[in-house]
Amino acid sequence: MTSVDGQGVDSQKNGGLSRIQERNSSLILDAALSEFSSKGFSGATVERIAVEAGMSKSNLLYYFSSKEAIYKATLAHILEVWLAPLKTLDADGEPARELAAYIRQKIQMSADYPQASRLFANEVMQGAPQILPILEGDLKRL
Repeated sequence: MTSVDGQGVDSQKNGGLSRIQERNSSLILDAALSEFSSKGFSGATVERIAVEAGMSKSNLLYYFSSKEAIYKATLAHILEVWLAPLKTLDADGEPARELAAYIRQKIQMSADYPQASRLFANEVMQGAPQILPILEGDLKRL
């Protein structure tokens, strides 16, 4: 069995999730972002995430085995979006122009996704315990 977090949902034969599984996972991650960004990890509850996602707690736990798994998946999704602008930098481009474009993108992302920005900042201020492996791997390579 594989899942969004590697622990629960059966994958389709092609290795992907069904449309319903993708939709429900997306609903859960959206609800989790709201809950974690406003309450923090310790204040967030699986029950409130489930209610906000419009499903039962047991249905949510079919997709993610624990609050920690939901948190990690939420952070992983944020990092996927947050690191995308780095991938657009042109190593051969003029440094000041490339950095200015990058900074504009990041400022716009913070304005467009304030909950994600808040959650990411809180994680970093706590020493990045959940995202440190990504920061030391993918980010360092970029």
